Amino acid sequence: MMKSQDREYNPEEIIFFDLEHYVYKKPKCIGVFGACEYDNKNNHILVTQYMIEDRDEAINILYLAKEYFIRMKEKGKKTIVTFSGNNDFTVINYLFKENGIDYNFGEEFDSIDIQKEYEKEKKVSTGLKKLEKILLYNEQDVINLLYIYINWKKYIFEEAIEDIIEDEIAMKNIDDSEDYNMNEDELNTDL
Repeated sequence: MMKSQDREYNPEEIIFFDLEHYVYKKPKCIGVFGACEYDNKNNHILVTQYMIEDRDEAINILYLAKEYFIRMKEKGKKTIVTFSGNNDFTVINYLFKENGIDYNFGEEFDSIDIQKEYEKEKKVSTGLKKLEKILLYNEQDVINLLYIYINWKKYIFEEAIEDIIEDEIAMKNIDDSEDYNMNEDELNTDL
């Protein structure tokens, strides 16, 4: 598994987080909030997604996001893993402030940005994948953040992360309506 900043977290201590958002000169709204967690007790990946359908829901999604993070803290989550998460945190913090929602991610959670970790190891930049802003891709992003984190040491020296993600998406044919189960072999060996 990945080790960042001299800390190592077990998968069940982590929130894997990704936003699809709209920015025009300044952040306008979050279109899709996506996060997943690993449920060690039941050996499942639990995905949470909120999506706005119209302009009136733009503020509601912010309150749902805050409630989600409060619940995760209560469940013992210690860190948030993202891919190029600075953008997501900039948007959500800006929108929280604009709407009078008090929440400080830095006080509540540590943060690991897989893109920055990759750049430290490989000395080059990489992208998670180019995608349209829809639920299935957001779900794939947060689930794949978990797989990358768990298998970091196995793959960082063998091939680029984006190749792994593309291969795994093709192999797993992730369906946004099914429940995700992980067996112990998946956690310890393959993505």
